[in-house]
Amino acid sequence: MQVKKLLALQGSAYSAVLTPYHDNGLFANVLQVCDALLLAKPGVPVLVDWKRKGSEGHFQYGPEGFDLFGHLFEAGERCRSAIEVPSESLSMPGRINCLFMNMLRGYFWSLPDDALKELRVRYAAAIRVLQPAQHVQRKLQECTSWGEEALVVGVHKRLACSEMVACQLSQRAPSCAEFIAKARKILSASEKQRKLIFLATDDVKAVEEFEVAFPRDGDVELCYRRVKRSPGGVREDGIDNEVHRSPCAEADAEDALIDALALSRCQHLVCVDSNLAIYVALLNPEMQLHALSSILPEGWEEAAERPEEVVHASYEVVFAPMVFVRKGPSTATELLGARKPGEIVYCTGRGFDGWVELEGGGWMLVDGARGGKQPLGSIEGLAVAAGATILTRNAAAGILLKPAFEKQDFDKALSAWQSAAEAARQIGAHDIWLALMCEVSSLQQQCGKLHLSEATATAMLAEVPQRRAAKALLRRGLVREALGDLNGARQDLSHAVAENFMDLQAQEKRSDGLISDDKRRRAHHGCSFSGSFLGRRHSRSESNLDLEDLASRYDTQVLREYLLEQEEGSTRQRQAEDAEQATLPDVCDLRQRCFRRIRVLLVVNFLAYWSTLSYCGYAYYLRVEEAGTKALPPMDVALACVFLLGTQATLELAAAVCLTQPVRQGDGRSNPFSSWDFLAWLAGAGARCSMLLDALCLPLMKRGSSLLFLLSASTFAFAIGVFVFAVQLRLLFGMFCSRDHFSYDKPDLFFKGRDSSGMMEGTPIAARPPAHREEEDTSDLRLGRAMPVNTIKAANFAHFNDLALLHLVLRRHYLPISCQETQEFTMSITSFSRCFCEDVVQCSLKFFFIMDCQVNLLVLFSLLVSIGQAVGSCFYASTSAMDLRTSEEANPND
Repeated sequence: MQVKKLLALQGSAYSAVLTPYHDNGLFANVLQVCDALLLAKPGVPVLVDWKRKGSEGHFQYGPEGFDLFGHLFEAGERCRSAIEVPSESLSMPGRINCLFMNMLRGYFWSLPDDALKELRVRYAAAIRVLQPAQHVQRKLQECTSWGEEALVVGVHKRLACSEMVACQLSQRAPSCAEFIAKARKILSASEKQRKLIFLATDDVKAVEEFEVAFPRDGDVELCYRRVKRSPGGVREDGIDNEVHRSPCAEADAEDALIDALALSRCQHLVCVDSNLAIYVALLNPEMQLHALSSILPEGWEEAAERPEEVVHASYEVVFAPMVFVRKGPSTATELLGARKPGEIVYCTGRGFDGWVELEGGGWMLVDGARGGKQPLGSIEGLAVAAGATILTRNAAAGILLKPAFEKQDFDKALSAWQSAAEAARQIGAHDIWLALMCEVSSLQQQCGKLHLSEATATAMLAEVPQRRAAKALLRRGLVREALGDLNGARQDLSHAVAENFMDLQAQEKRSDGLISDDKRRRAHHGCSFSGSFLGRRHSRSESNLDLEDLASRYDTQVLREYLLEQEEGSTRQRQAEDAEQATLPDVCDLRQRCFRRIRVLLVVNFLAYWSTLSYCGYAYYLRVEEAGTKALPPMDVALACVFLLGTQATLELAAAVCLTQPVRQGDGRSNPFSSWDFLAWLAGAGARCSMLLDALCLPLMKRGSSLLFLLSASTFAFAIGVFVFAVQLRLLFGMFCSRDHFSYDKPDLFFKGRDSSGMMEGTPIAARPPAHREEEDTSDLRLGRAMPVNTIKAANFAHFNDLALLHLVLRRHYLPISCQETQEFTMSITSFSRCFCEDVVQCSLKFFFIMDCQVNLLVLFSLLVSIGQAVGSCFYASTSAMDLRTSEEANPND
């Protein structure tokens, strides 16, 4: 946009440049005029339109229709108000120099000295024609009566609010103390007798603090004008309480301009990023600039050693979803990471302006509403304001971290637990000693003493018998996980599972023996059997190691099958008594030879389809160029399309029949298909036909309407080219790479193919079956079986080639239930996205083509097919195939 404006100003033929106001502050519009004066051709007048319309949120000076520019500046040949605008004038509604815009203003002060000086000199020469009105000059003389012998430091202090902070490159609002310190440093370096500070600010508190710092009887004179100022805060409507955000009179604009002109007469300028400060710097190229634009103030490290607030030894993260860790105590510093709610962070004792330093490096903001004097200006602060309705009360109030246990509290707790553990050891209570030492290790881990916690767990293992080592192994495994030693953690946790299992078996055998003895004894005495031992067994089982807690804290497939068997064992008897309980479907194994044949079929289908589509589209394009929009596809194109679709449907049906052969042999059914399979066959054929017809309609769109062609081609390239063809190519590559795990539900693996950190390498550790399970029953647990990678790849590629029947057969008979939900999700999301991103859009474009361009039978047929395909695919994808299995299909022999 800026380049276009520059080219227009330098290359166009125009008789005047019009600069209408834009809804921003006063000096944003002044800089817009400065840009026009510098860049417009010599001799071409710059016409300024500053007459308000009445609906502005920022530019609110004067009543509606008031000519503010004519009120503030003298009219001249080069620059004047836009009373009459020539017809061949060039409109420039905004600033052109990118260094005058929002956060980019921070780079203005960091330009090389020679470049900045040259820029200021050129602007000063161009805006010399911008002369203030006579009444403005008279008021300016009244407040700038200091002589040349005085040293005058101009200070422009803006009101700190969220909008002001967001526009600062440093993302902070310097405090008044920084302005005062910088002004004193400049004044102390001068030997002049008379020293003055001219303060221009819209902040009420800034005037009060400067009056305290520079009293009337001091060596430095403080000058400031009586203008409209604000105490800050937020208004009832949620808008920052700034001066220019409230209705202002023309006198307020006069005061702002006079302050800027007075600052330009100073020898030094202390400021932040603002339009007024840049205008002052342009007016006086000889002025020395001191912008407080650093990310952190001078001397912050010394201040951090002696923080004003209490810095606790540790904090708990309470803000959701996370709190960022940054390189320094500012939101503008480098982002190092983030901590999630519930995590404990440990501090060094250093703190600065609401931030605390973490052990190991990094800073975190404690209160999002005040960090760096930037209320709701940082990312964390904005998140607090936006998420107040969904976050906790602390987070909504701005609290990101809350103090956790102090170091001395941890020390006291550790001392108490260790003393209790020692007392338990002395009296021989080994189980109590083991439980207490586990708590000691846990507290040490919470304190951040991970290595000490691991040593405590290792010491426990050295003193307890192997049959009671499960808890100590669990404790050490969790510590090793926190230390990043995944191999050691896996070893400890798997051993803990094994020890717990052996303990369960031993208890079961002892309990069974006691129950048998009790039965014989009571039978001998003629008494009924008591359930006391059953109750004892139940209480013992409750005291055993909580494996579900272990699995939730350590995500690994090692425990998955074991937990599923534990859960099934508790309900086996109830399921056996329930005659109506459904059985899990059989899952067949796709042999490697069968997979290779299916892969060849899919690759040939892919190449044949896209080759035919390309040929037919190009051949029909040549036909349309000859005969116009009434042309129908040539005979060879029609035959190629029919042959392709028919061959695909036949081969898909044949492959599906071959794949259902193990099912027919297993349960004796002659027809393993259902009516739902026929619908899948039609849905897949309709999708392939619809995509082929969409490609054939593109030449007609190009000939009939450029706009319709642009919309249709871009939609086809986006919905089909990217999300179908590109994904098909990627899946095709994965079919030939055994280590590639990319699928539609794992888009992060599109380029890298395999996530090495997503699962542990090495041979999986299988959980031992519980005592009640016979070996021949272990094949029934298909929920926890390893995922058949090749079958999933074949199913995914079949789905994206719109071979819906083949995908359904593979999903139903060759994938375990644990994988079918993902397949159905992928089918649903792709079907609905193609419906709304491709079919609905193409239907609309074809309808407009028929109404506005030409009634072509191909377009009409394609429209009907697209409508039917959209409805059919959504209906098919929105119904789970698993829900359609009847009891007869699940139990055909009953």
